[in-house]
Amino acid sequence: MRISNTSTCVATLCLIFSLNVKAQKRSDYDLAAWLIAAVHDNDTVKANWALKQGMQIDYPRSGQNALHNAIYKRNRYMVDFLLRKGASVDSLNDDGMNALQYAQKIGDPGVIELIKQKMGIADHQKAGAPKKEPAPIKFQARSDYDLAAWLIAAVNDKDTVKANWALEQGNPIDYPRAGQNALHNAIYNRNKYMVEFLLRKGASIQSVNEDGLTALQYAEKIGDPGVLQLIKEKSGISTEVKKPAVPVKDLVQPVTRPVAEEGKFKQGDTVLHSRDRGRTWEKGIIKEVSTNPLLTTDNAPLYVVENMTKTSKNYLDINFLTTLNRKPEWTSFFTGDWDLYLPIAATERIIDRDVYQIISGGDRLPPLRINANNTYSWVIDKNKVIRGTWKANDKGPGVILLKGDRAVDWLVYNTSDAQNRKIYKQDYIMIVSDAHYITKHGFRLKR
Repeated sequence: MRISNTSTCVATLCLIFSLNVKAQKRSDYDLAAWLIAAVHDNDTVKANWALKQGMQIDYPRSGQNALHNAIYKRNRYMVDFLLRKGASVDSLNDDGMNALQYAQKIGDPGVIELIKQKMGIADHQKAGAPKKEPAPIKFQARSDYDLAAWLIAAVNDKDTVKANWALEQGNPIDYPRAGQNALHNAIYNRNKYMVEFLLRKGASIQSVNEDGLTALQYAEKIGDPGVLQLIKEKSGISTEVKKPAVPVKDLVQPVTRPVAEEGKFKQGDTVLHSRDRGRTWEKGIIKEVSTNPLLTTDNAPLYVVENMTKTSKNYLDINFLTTLNRKPEWTSFFTGDWDLYLPIAATERIIDRDVYQIISGGDRLPPLRINANNTYSWVIDKNKVIRGTWKANDKGPGVILLKGDRAVDWLVYNTSDAQNRKIYKQDYIMIVSDAHYITKHGFRLKR
């Protein structure tokens, strides 16, 4: 495209050069995390940036360096990139394996070939010579508990090669780890492919998880149609859809009413209100009740609340108002099962005069169960379940999970309002800790 306006062109160039900002130098440990994230994202631009900061390409993070991570992901493109950038094939992971040994363990032929080429190992034989097959890697036989972890990891990675290896070692396919076996994990991940694989390999649909749910009961709870159909077919249950006797809209369970006061507040009432969507609470006085359609959702009124020090006024949804006196709903709302996610965030980074928008987060996390008897069960990963107690938030609605993830206390609060209830059509919570920067989002699975 030609630009006829010279002044516009000069101004544009000035703007571009003004964006040439250098990122702050960080430690090798932080840059290793950045490089490994780039490997996972197939992002050579991000990887080049980390290397330009002077980091050691073989610096490990969580027991593996970037090359080992690329091998694990079977990512030939990033393996080739890292080798060209000088990654060492002799560096070891925390299991003492170099790049070739780890590649042979993972078993991707293309990755193995790249590593061998780097090491100068030829796969071909001289003409007329018999082809020598490489000796298969022998894994040390482990306990059923360890093999169950291997099988469940294979399910999470959709890796039938790894899963077959675990089964070939004699691992009982229904052996549980952290309260669930491989089939229950595949159902939780809504992984139709691995559910079908495990059923073909003989996984029992009668085995139960730590909550006493069979595969069918758990599939009905998770609610994935494809997985549910597979389990029903295995159970011999007809999957024919019958026409409901009443309209479908009348069969849908309504969203649980949040903890806010059910009755309508009026002007002049003294209430507890939250200016940060349910995290903290303070006293205030309702100055106005607004039904302005430009401000409200589905005709739900907004309340103008002034705090007691008269330093702020805020339009608030009814879900962020409650009475001064404690109510059972302040804690009972949170009992049940919650599906957790990391929040999605968009940030901008400037690299070599280019502006990049980076979208991160959104990862689905293992679930959280909050029981009415002041206990909770929080699945942190496939190998760890935290079972602890919770107490009521003494400053307003909400519960505090004591000694939860990372051994710190976590506040669980309701952040549902008329707008996001309309969008998500389910209860919406946030989990935060003053001792940690990560925030987790949650949606109700079952009450």
